[in-house]
Order: sequence, then C-alpha cells, then structure tokens
Amino acid sequence: MPTGMGICQGSLPKSIKPLKRELQEKLQSPIIIFMVGGPGCGKQIQGHRLASKYDFYHVGIGELLRAEASRPTRKGKTIRDIILKGALVPSGYILELLTDNMLKAENVKGFFVEGFPREIHQAKLFEEVVGRAPNIVIVLDCSTETMVQRLLIRSQMGERVDDHDKIIQNRLDTYYTLCEPVFTHYLQKSLLRHVGLRELGWAPFLVLSHRIQAWKSWQLCKRAAYLLLMWTSSQCSPFRKTLSCLLTGPFERLCPIGSEAGSIKSKGQEVGNSHIRPQSSYFREEVFQKCL
Repeated sequence: MPTGMGICQGSLPKSIKPLKRELQEKLQSPIIIFMVGGPGCGKQIQGHRLASKYDFYHVGIGELLRAEASRPTRKGKTIRDIILKGALVPSGYILELLTDNMLKAENVKGFFVEGFPREIHQAKLFEEVVGRAPNIVIVLDCSTETMVQRLLIRSQMGERVDDHDKIIQNRLDTYYTLCEPVFTHYLQKSLLRHVGLRELGWAPFLVLSHRIQAWKSWQLCKRAAYLLLMWTSSQCSPFRKTLSCLLTGPFERLCPIGSEAGSIKSKGQEVGNSHIRPQSSYFREEVFQKCL
C-alpha cells in the first residue's frame, strides 16, 4: 500500500454504538440514497442538483469534513492532516458526523448522502448504527484521466487544499483499493446502480434523474404487486376499485397482469378475479430491473 494511503486512525473514533431505538425509528421511513465515486467525478454538484429536484435533504461528507478541518481545534487539525495525506478519516467519526446531520433534519422525504461509504467498514457500520441499509447506492463511473484532469483544473482555481499532484494520486489509490468491497456488498443486496459520466454539464444529471425515477417506479410496482396478491382475499368493492386504479402507469407497462388489466379498463369493463390471476413469477425483481 503506497505511503499515505488508506485510513488514518489518530485520536478519532474507529467505531460507535448503535443509535437508541427512538433515533433509529426516525430514520426508518425516509428514502436514503448513497452516492459514491472517485475524487473529481462530480458527486457534489450532482448531489445538490438531485436533492433539490426531489426535495431531499443533502448530506455531503466531504463538505462536512472540510468544515470540521477549518476549525481551530485539535480535532480540526487532525482531520486537516488526514485530508492532506489523501487518506480516509476513521469510520466511527464519519458515522457520528453523518447521523448527527441526518437526525437534525425534520420531516424530510429522503436523504441524498454524497461521498459515503468510502470503505466496507463504513457501509456495515451504517447498518449497525442506523438499523437499516440504504434504499439505493449510485456509483458515478468516471475515467481516471477525466478525474485527474478535473482535479488539476480545480487545483489551479485554489478551491481545495487536497487537489495537488501527490495528494491526488493517493486519493485515487485509496478509492480504487477500498471501493470494490463496498460495491460487492451492495451488489449482493441488489442495491447498486452504476451511472457512467462521460460529459459535463446537465447530461449526467438527466441520466441520474432517469435512474432514480426508474427505481421509484419499481417500488410502486412492488407495492401494486403486493396488493394484487391480496386481491382474491378481498370481497370489498371499494378495495377492488382502489386496486384497479393501481393497475396503470409503470406496472401496466412492465408485467403481463398490469397489461391485461389496462386493456380491460380501456374497454370500460371491470377488472375482476376472473381476469386477474396473480402469479408470483410476475413480481420477481428481474421483471422490474428491466427499466433500470
């Protein structure tokens, strides 16, 4: 492992205890989206744009760390030294910083957490501390050449203290070494979504928006599928009408049951048990992955 690469320990905590149950419960309902990618891939700007579009609370780990590093305290100096080495701040402190900011938000629909997790211990520790996994993890794929070019341009503008040749190489080495176990972890949970970033401007934002909208449609499909599986157990006419209304939109496009129901409704006929025979094979995740 190259010098300066990896995770610096110092006096910052390596781990923390799980949140109290009432605090965990506060973070169970909101949608949580993680966005990760190499240095200079554009996480920060895309995170802010997406949070604004979907009215989510934005948490940028890099921004929070740089704010802490600017404080004239011993902790601030420790974090600043770690950043200047191109290494990672210990997971325990990162989780404290993240959960404190998430818990400050009131009545939010969801969170865009940008720049997290950066290594596998952070990913697993989040699930232990918060009591749940994220809903989706977006990986911004960007070539090394493009990231280096952007970082060097940014260094000329003097925006960041860690945008210099030696530090850039350490940051890239750290990212490529530590990110693969993270990707594998979320891939096994079917939460990982890769988005290639080859352009600047608004093009990546449009691609990301499409992926998130597709994921939201998939969630709607699963809810509709669950209600359909309850169809035969209900003899309540209002409930039948509610179910019939749900058989439109993405669900109608994605599975045979939805398509059949949509055809029946277009003829002005009532959708009933004789027409709908739910089969679990229609509701497997692979069906809905087609739109992602």
